Amino acid sequence: ANCRKYLISKRMEKEREKDEAIRIIQWNLERWQDLNKSKWWKLFVYIRPLIPAASVDAREHRLKEHLAQLELELDELRSEHSRAQLELESAQKSKQIAEKWSEEIGQINKELMGELKEAEEKLKKSVRTEQINGNFWLKIID
Repeated sequence: ANCRKYLISKRMEKEREKDEAIRIIQWNLERWQDLNKSKWWKLFVYIRPLIPAASVDAREHRLKEHLAQLELELDELRSEHSRAQLELESAQKSKQIAEKWSEEIGQINKELMGELKEAEEKLKKSVRTEQINGNFWLKIID
């Protein structure tokens, strides 16, 4: 008798769980039907598939803007590179001119040093001759 009582109580418990599950499903179904009749729900269902497309369009727009910005930066860098290239060429030409002038100045300096030495030697000779002549005249006068 106790076994039958136990089995019947278990069966009754399962039946109550089934009834409760049926009531929950019925309640959810009624709410879904109410929601399905709503105009806002219809609008949401209609627009929902378009939302990812809108985000893709927005992302595409952002990427295009970023690409345009990168292209502008690239153009600026190219112009800066060409400007730097021209400055480098100008600096190289200036360096070549400066080297030529340096060589010419070095040659002129050597020539002038040679002329200076010659002039010093002539001056020393003329001073010696004047000293000798001066001493000669001093000896004669004494």
